[in-house]
Amino acid sequence: MRQLVLEAIDGLEVNAERNLNTPATLGAVRPINKFVEENFSEWIDPFMAFFDVYASVDDAVREAGLVYVVGPLTDVISAERREQIAGKVCDFWSAVPITYEFILPLPAFELLTGDVALAPGITFKDVPGHMVDYSSMALPVSLAAFAGALPQPPMASLVVTGRGLMNVASKSDPAPAGAIRRAKATIQLGLVEDVFELPSTKFRPPQSVVYEPRKSIETVAVPPALAGALARLTVAPVIPHASLRERLATVGTVLAREEQWDPTKRRVARGSAEAMQAQFDQHCARIATAAEWMFDAAREQRSATTFVQTAIAFEALYGGAKGEPVMETLANRVAYSLGTSPQSREHLVHTLRSFYDTRSAVVHSGATRLAGEQERQLIQAQAILKQALQHELRNAAGGRISAHLLIPGFVFTGLTARGRTEKPAGAWTPEQTVDFMIERIDAGDFYILCPDNDVPRHLDERRILWAAGDIVENRPALSRWHPDYAEAFAAFVKSS
Repeated sequence: MRQLVLEAIDGLEVNAERNLNTPATLGAVRPINKFVEENFSEWIDPFMAFFDVYASVDDAVREAGLVYVVGPLTDVISAERREQIAGKVCDFWSAVPITYEFILPLPAFELLTGDVALAPGITFKDVPGHMVDYSSMALPVSLAAFAGALPQPPMASLVVTGRGLMNVASKSDPAPAGAIRRAKATIQLGLVEDVFELPSTKFRPPQSVVYEPRKSIETVAVPPALAGALARLTVAPVIPHASLRERLATVGTVLAREEQWDPTKRRVARGSAEAMQAQFDQHCARIATAAEWMFDAAREQRSATTFVQTAIAFEALYGGAKGEPVMETLANRVAYSLGTSPQSREHLVHTLRSFYDTRSAVVHSGATRLAGEQERQLIQAQAILKQALQHELRNAAGGRISAHLLIPGFVFTGLTARGRTEKPAGAWTPEQTVDFMIERIDAGDFYILCPDNDVPRHLDERRILWAAGDIVENRPALSRWHPDYAEAFAAFVKSS
């Protein structure tokens, strides 16, 4: 990038308004813009890429004090200043992505006794009053605070981080867009877990939220659905008392792990433990995505749009591989996840099929309002979706259930004693076997080949390989005991 900037400097030009907004400058920075679009697309708004590049160059030139002479920059710039500008521009882009904190006010929340860190980048905490927009939420302001004699009182807030680049505050930038997405998932999963409530409130929805760090007093506009939820959100009472952190522990696990899943950067797992972790991370990402779509579907007026949003939430949670029939896959997965009897599973399949048939009819008809039966089906589908999310959160609670195959050796138990009261020398005790199994589970093994005091592992491995060869070479079953193969098996064992 440094070479591109050095080459661009030769084409920069200052206009009479003391800035670089000239045709020559815009042409000179195009190669830098192409580089940024190719290497920073994840962190910038594609419609703002050229402005971001221009701003990084303009700031560097201004800092070098070179915008006061009209004309080509090459007329006044020294070699030292060229290197200085190139270094500043490269430093600017090497800092991307920048982590921003977005402060989402919760006026109906009671003040917290301490920060509640739910997951990396998601925290409930009290923030100073000057960090929220009191006026837009119709919050009372004391005369002393209005006069500046006293600060505004603190307010409970949901603070969510987002990563990207924000030269101009826009909710379409990756940083606020990511923060808004995670805020929706946090609130919706809390509602699913019955930790949060959305009662009526006297507070007006906040029009914008503050973010840090920022260059000015700019704020980011909040989507109406999210703003309405922020104004109403409260913590549901619970008996016996439990802290907010305890009640949202599973939600925190899901939100922490979903951040680790990146479908664009898949790689081959280096062991079964890593593979299981990747599967769990992917599942948490599906839960969070489904919660985000459910948030939008549940907050907006029931319409064809909310039908689609609800369907997308189901597909995010239970969708199959490409090419699988969507409706049949979803209906069966929901039925076997939530159904407790053949009758209840059949009812769930029927309900989901009817919902998808209606969704198609509503969407293709172009209708904007729903008939009574259509609205009832949407309500029923959203209730099932909530149950499905509750089911998946229960499965995610406390971590994961993993599967392993234990292949024990000679273990002395009541079943293998055959009248003996003392353990044979060649056998292991059950305790030895369990200790070995736990050790290998912790190591991430799927196949746990357990030894004993009679047969060394090497011989077990050769026997397993020979048994697999029975299938491949079409030998008789258990051929190592067959007289026709006894010599061949003995040679096979020695050959390693």
